[in-house]
Parts: sequence; structure tokens; C-alpha cells
Amino acid sequence: MRLFYFAAIMISIASCNVTNSEPSTMKENGSAFDQGPLFPSTWPKFRGNMQQTGRSSAQPKVSNAKVWSFQTGKGIFSSPIVGPNDIIYVGSADRNFYALSDEGKLLWNKPTGEIIDSSGLASKDGHLYFGSGDGFLRCVDAVSGADCWTFAAEAPAKTGGLINWFEGNVAIGNDGTLYAPNDNFSLYAINPETGAQNWKFPLNDQSWSSPAVDPKTGDLYFGSNYIAPLALLQPFYKNIFSLTASGKLRWRQSVQASVAASPLFSREGLIVVGAFDGKLRAYNKLDGKIAWTFSSQGHLYASPSESADGTIIQPSTDGNVYGLDGKTGALKWSFATEGEPIRSSPAIDAEGHIYFGSGDGALYVLNGDGTLRFRMQLIDEDRNDLNASPALTLTSVILGSENGQVWSVPYDYCLRPDGQADERCSTAPNAAREGVVLGFVSPFGSVRSEAPTDLIATQTLSLAISGSSEGHPYKAAFDETKLTVSTVPETKVDVKIAGDSKTLTITPQTLWPEGGVNIHVELGYQSDKGNGTLTRDLHFGLKAKPTHSESNAFILRRLAVPVPTIMPSYNQIGFDSLSYVIRLVDVKGGKGTAWVMPALEQADGSVAVDPASKAPFPLTWDESQQSLFMSSRSGFTANATNLTIPFSFFRLSLLSWDGDSGVVGALASTVCKDIPTYGYFLKNLGFCSPKKGILTLAGAAELKASPLVTDVADSSLTFAASKTWLVYSTLTATIEASNNELVSLVIVDEATRLPIDAAYKNLKTTRSGDTTKVSLAYASGPISIRTYVLKNSEIAGSIVWTKQSDGHYELQK
Repeated sequence: MRLFYFAAIMISIASCNVTNSEPSTMKENGSAFDQGPLFPSTWPKFRGNMQQTGRSSAQPKVSNAKVWSFQTGKGIFSSPIVGPNDIIYVGSADRNFYALSDEGKLLWNKPTGEIIDSSGLASKDGHLYFGSGDGFLRCVDAVSGADCWTFAAEAPAKTGGLINWFEGNVAIGNDGTLYAPNDNFSLYAINPETGAQNWKFPLNDQSWSSPAVDPKTGDLYFGSNYIAPLALLQPFYKNIFSLTASGKLRWRQSVQASVAASPLFSREGLIVVGAFDGKLRAYNKLDGKIAWTFSSQGHLYASPSESADGTIIQPSTDGNVYGLDGKTGALKWSFATEGEPIRSSPAIDAEGHIYFGSGDGALYVLNGDGTLRFRMQLIDEDRNDLNASPALTLTSVILGSENGQVWSVPYDYCLRPDGQADERCSTAPNAAREGVVLGFVSPFGSVRSEAPTDLIATQTLSLAISGSSEGHPYKAAFDETKLTVSTVPETKVDVKIAGDSKTLTITPQTLWPEGGVNIHVELGYQSDKGNGTLTRDLHFGLKAKPTHSESNAFILRRLAVPVPTIMPSYNQIGFDSLSYVIRLVDVKGGKGTAWVMPALEQADGSVAVDPASKAPFPLTWDESQQSLFMSSRSGFTANATNLTIPFSFFRLSLLSWDGDSGVVGALASTVCKDIPTYGYFLKNLGFCSPKKGILTLAGAAELKASPLVTDVADSSLTFAASKTWLVYSTLTATIEASNNELVSLVIVDEATRLPIDAAYKNLKTTRSGDTTKVSLAYASGPISIRTYVLKNSEIAGSIVWTKQSDGHYELQK
């Protein structure tokens, strides 16, 4: 389940005349596969072909092509494709689908109503198809970008889903029929000429798994994110499917884990697909019976590839790539990266070279035997995940990145003289790691062997554990019952283990001491090589508080949550799509109340409060000489896509500032069993610590200062209170407001200016014409409270309430 917002949409079907472009790209080289209805380029769809082998006939020729990058507005998590005239197509979380020349020049872009998380598909008749988070699958002319038709997925209320995003990559059948999985629990078969629905197959959950197609029979194979509510029921709750080309069920299989990866139809007639339980399984195409299984040490997000000799190539979030015998699943070789998760599905060229991106910001190129050909560090900044899957052109490998760049690297670049002189290139194997070791996780998720030397006063320290022998991984996890953390000077800290038991966070309950701190940790662990204890003595100095822009409003955007490791696999682009407006409501002496409102990013990059939001919440604003942070220790409830999550702790800490923007560290936690409906599933999915059942999320986001907001008192504003027998008071405000204005009611302690813990999830808003009424039930609290009413980020007025002898509140006289 992904945590984001969706807009109501209407279907719009239109026809167009599509330019037929000569498929010159592959004529002279031929193709390793019968591309059928696909455009005969080097990479016309996700995984390269209908069977989804991840292999292309692109020859890695020596060339004088240059390294280039193209910057988009947000992260890229989808695979590029290649179409007519070697045009490169890729979607971004900035809500645009881009067409680039093979030299990285923008040819055109197509704005959509939401982020784009799926790849396009180029057909041989010159069409280009792509889906987006606004619920539309679009057809455009591949050369000009002219619209052909638009297909709208059904509203999730009709299908049982929460959203209707097209996140799964579109596939194509032998007759050109498009197969598009949608988050509304549906797989659609769509006529490629008209955009009309041929049929729909109902699912039990979201599906991001692009169907592999048998080129002879047209049968489909794909997975879904569903997981059985109880392990005992798993045989009855299926999440791997085979359909005929007409949408009839052939067979179903089940695993007790989400299947986000796209299957591979192998030359052995096996359907090979990985799951979030870390296992790669091969099923017989005829009856779905298991042929073999291979287990890795991390969950499998990336889709497998197949080399020309039948070797199956499978990356894992354990930081390794495995080469397996395609008939038996036996391990032939493995390659260890720097240790960060690999979510990038590998591409293989005609010479058998293997290309993939890594969470360490590097492009890796392996020889067919699993040895390193070269490694190129594409991104040095902290936001560096290369989770998108590469595409292959005639001259280069194309790859998108978390920082929004599209990269093009010539096949032989790091082996050429200019590449050998480029410090980003390396041909030396990674140093082999031995034993169980600790790493230090940066705010945006980079794992480093050395601890930071300095911390911000409120900064969270995140540690990661891993095991390795001769460069190959083995399972290692923190033992939740054997953790000791002590500090000098003595500082109260919160220590929490993430759901996968591979990361933990240490956070000061208030501030780290001014003169720095010594931290002694004794961390018990369990591993495949035995159990033990890691002991480290760490010293951290204290960084000066970043000097930020003075404003009463800020924008929070581009959130990344790398801890726990499974979180980006479920929701990386979803978090990147979220934006918030933070308005300082009442601050005195550096402390007070900040009001956080979900927001929408406009096409021009500006951010405005979402008038339809149902999930604003208050935070304590605390700015001292040492730090600036926003937090809630009394708890609040966040709502997103109808999912209600009651957080018991939340903190945003300012880590850096440059000009008018900076970076904040983010930390949140809650008890999984307290999450309605989905708490059990989150625990089973690996989000919650095994023994204590606590969900801990750690990451970072961008914080940007907004222009100063000038408040205007609204003469239409009125207040009232009513007394009930269940709750002492229901506080009400009525104001004139339009439909594009979010009306909020915020309660603060009149004496301290700090936010009052109220049931904001139960804030009731009713509209009648131009009048909006908001009411909030509130139990007894301080002697005096002040209610602020906001229209979007403007304070329209406030009033003080005084507690009466029986506990209810009345307007102060």
C-alpha cells in the first residue's frame, strides 16, 4: 500500500493519426528476439521485450559518445525506453513524461496530473503508451508527442482499492493488446487503436508487476502485492497469476510476501519472479508448479534477467547480484556491491555484459561471469539511489536517479582513455568485507563505514548491521533483547529497531549535550554464522545550528524514508510526491505551534495547500540557540489515501540550510497494533520490529522558506461551543470560504503557546454555499486555550476559551 493522494478523474477517449516512423534503429543489427508488435529498437519497453528477459541485441561498441545527464524536477524510479529515431522516453515524479534525443536534448514533454512511476511502451506502428498516477493510460505519437487517446481507470471506490494509479508497467500482447495493471485492484486489457477496454481482470491488491507474455500462446504472467492475513491461509490467497490472452484464469500461485517484481518468461519455459520474502521462484508455465527456489538475504524488488546461456541474473536488496542456473536455480556466482540495496533490474547487452544501478549512487557493469567490468559513481550527493532500471541504446546505457537526473553512459566509457582519467570510474573489485559489521546510515539512506564526527543537537543516529564472508553476504540482524546504549554526559535517548532488524535509531529525547557526547553501544546480534555482540565507543561533537531564513511559512517536500530498508521498495516515489505547507501559528520565545497542511505542487513548481485535505496536524515548534526542530510526543493521527496511522512520536530536525532552503531529518514511530485494519499486515510485511511491534521510520526531506504570509482578519468568522455528556466541549468556527480554501481549526495552550493534543482526525467540516463550518470535540485541558482559524495558510482570526468549573469551555468574557 502506498501512502499518497489521488484526484477524481473523468475518462476522455479521442482518436488521432499517428506518425509511422521507420524502425531504422535495429535494422542493421537485427534483434535477439521477435519483437512482435513492439517497435524494433534496442529497448522498446520495460525489461526490453515481451518475455521480459532484460536482454537486448545492442552491441557494446567502442564509440566517441559522451556522458550526459538531463535534470528533471523530482526523482525518477521508472525505466527509460527507446523508440523511433533513438528517442529516449522516461517519466518523472515531477509529473512529466519526457522525450529526449540520444544526446540528452529535450524534444518534448507531456505533463500529467500526478507522478509517473511506470515505463512507457513503444509499438511498431509509432504509438507510445504510458501510465501515470492520475489514473490515466495515455497514447501519443512517439515522434511528435501528439495525443491519440486517453484511458481512465475506474475510481477505487468501485473496485475496492484506495487509489487508481497506473504504477505497474504496461505490457503488450501478440495482437497489440495493451495490458496495464492498476492500483485499483485491476488488470486492464486495452485496445491499442481506440483506447477502449477489451476486458478487466479483478485482483485482490495493487499490482506493480508488468505481465510477461508467452510469444507463442499470448498467455500472461504477473504478480500482485497481496499477502494473506495469516500464514495458514496463504494457500487460499493467491498473488501470482497466469491468464490467457482473453483474460481467462489459467492458474494461480501464492507466496506469503508481496510480488512487486515483473516475471521473466525463460527459455526453459519457466516463469521466474522474486518476492519480498527474499526468494526467487521458478514456476512451470503450464500448471504453475514450482520448479526451483533460490533464497537471498534481502527482499527482492528488482526483476530478474536471463543471459544468452540461460543464466538467471537476480539483484537483491542485500546488496548482491546472483547468477543462477536457469534449469535448477543453483548458484553459479555472486557479485557484492558496496552493500546498499539494489532495486534496479539488470539489463544485458549482446555481449552478455550486465548493467544495473545501486543504492550507493553507482552504475555497475559486470561481465557475464559476474566479475566487475567497471563501476561509475554517478551521484555524490546523499540523495543518490539509482533504483530505476536501465535501458540500452545503440551506444549507451540510460538510467534514472532519485535526484531526478537521467544519465547516459557509453558502454565502454570507463575503459576509454577519457574514462580512465575520470575519478568517477573504477575497474578494481570492491574490498571484501568480513564478519558482522556496523554501518552508519545518512539521513537520505547512504550507508557509510565511518561514523559522522559531528551531530546536530536533535539529530538521529542510524546504524545498520550486515554480515559478509569473502565478499558474500550472510544474514545478520540486531537482537532486540540485547541492546545497551549509554552516554556521557548522561542523555536520555530513544533506541528503536526497524522492522527488518537490520537498522536501529538512537535519538536524544531532548538535545545532545552542548559539548558533544560519548556513546557506548553494545548491540547483540543473530546471524547465520552464529550470535554475538558488537561493541563500539563513539564520540560526536555538536554542530552549530544552521541559520535559516526568517519566515512564518515553510514548504516540506521530497521526503525520503530509507529506514527500514523495505520502505523505499513500497513507497519511495510516493513519499517523493508528498508536499506540505508548514505555517507558524503562535510562537513565543522560540517555542510555539506549527500547523502542517498537505499541499499540492503546481505545474510551475509552486506549492499550494490542498483544499481537499483531511490530514492537517500540529507540531511543537522549538528553536533554541542549539537547534530548530518540530515534534510531537503526545501523538497525532495522519491520514493518507484512507489509511489512518496514529503516530506516537514525530520529529523534524533542521540539519542544514543554504540560501532559502535546507534539509530536515525525519523520525516517526508508532505501535503497529494501534494502526486500524493494516497494523497486522504492516507487521507481517516487515515494517515493524519483530518483538515489540514498533514501526520506526527514519529519513529526510527538503525544507524551503515561503514568502512571509500576511494575515487578514476575516469579519465573517464566528465562534461557538456546545457542551456534551461524552466530551466536555465541541468548539466550532464558521467562516465564508470558497471550495479552493482549506479551513483549519488549531488549538493552543494560551499560556505556553504549545499545541494541544486534540482529535484532529475527527475534525468535521461542512460546507453550505460560501459558508464553511469546522468543529472539533475537545476534552478538558488547560485553564485557557486559544483557537486559531486558518484559511489555507492565512490566519483568519482567533479566540480565547476559558475552562469552567464543570470542565467545559466557554468564550472568554
